[in-house]
Amino acid sequence: MKNIVFSLLLVFAICSSAYSVTEFWPSFGLSYGNYFEKNDYSGDMYTGSLGLNVNTYVFNNEGSLGLFVNYGLLIPITCSQENYFKPFLQIDFILGLGYRFNINERFIMHLGLGPNISIAFLENKVDRDNIFDEGNTRIGFGGDIGIKYNISNSLFFDAGILLQYNFLCYREARNNGINYWGKNYSLFGLKPYIAIGFNRAR
Repeated sequence: MKNIVFSLLLVFAICSSAYSVTEFWPSFGLSYGNYFEKNDYSGDMYTGSLGLNVNTYVFNNEGSLGLFVNYGLLIPITCSQENYFKPFLQIDFILGLGYRFNINERFIMHLGLGPNISIAFLENKVDRDNIFDEGNTRIGFGGDIGIKYNISNSLFFDAGILLQYNFLCYREARNNGINYWGKNYSLFGLKPYIAIGFNRAR
């Protein structure tokens, strides 16, 4: 999985270079993820996670279409099935196309859409004597919609919401060695965020 994420980042870097980037919008902030998961193994499960959020948009020659990447590192703080599952870390990653619409000189709407990979680490409590660590790799699509407010030429405030829909899940149980693809799996994620960013040009 590390190789997949590294490959996606490498593709993003190559595309950015080939795209002759003239505008670069990195932003850093806080988010709260709401994840609604359904599968044959655990049934319906809700997880609420607090975390850090990094968004980056790049554009060329004042164009509306560009590239978008999002990275989220979250700590689950609530789970609807805490008697059986104890999530302790989650990583979200989206890489795709970005779009912007200038409302006026200060307010800009931005949209992002692309493939999504989400990795969750949790403790699975089958019973009191059978507890093992599990890593779930989820694959699907993700998107971003937000408003950028230019505080100055170099600094901006950003607020928005990230969406994700995962339809594949690969489970890896480290203690008992059972690895498999989940059946009838789906996850919908809703993650509002606020952030501070920097306007960069070259």
